[in-house]
Amino acid sequence: MLKKTKEFRLAEWKKILAEANTSGMSKRAWCKANGISERKLYYWQHRIWQTESTGHHLSEKQELSVSLSGSLPDNRFVEVDLQSVRDMADSSAYRQTGKGLVLQCSDCRIFVTEGVSESTLSTVLRAVRNA
Repeated sequence: MLKKTKEFRLAEWKKILAEANTSGMSKRAWCKANGISERKLYYWQHRIWQTESTGHHLSEKQELSVSLSGSLPDNRFVEVDLQSVRDMADSSAYRQTGKGLVLQCSDCRIFVTEGVSESTLSTVLRAVRNA
């Protein structure tokens, strides 16, 4: 498949999924109301996830991008500007070197770069789990 065709399809699928996710309806009800099979909707969701997990695109979902180099002083919530986070993720050491890992669950994505301490990662994962 041509790269532009694939990108066009992914963009269309993202729009459809965003509409379904923000409709306030269950996926099943939304699909029925819009004449789209649930199976197709979940296939699109899976393909988008596959593409984004390779690092080619940033998700339209809210992402949590954490470049960790030290330990966190305590558990607390902070306000995060999502555009700044996306910009940081694009230019982060992870994107530049490809070293590190991406943890994704639902609409939360955490970029973990080299050098993160075990205690810091544990703190972040506990915070995400309890959010």
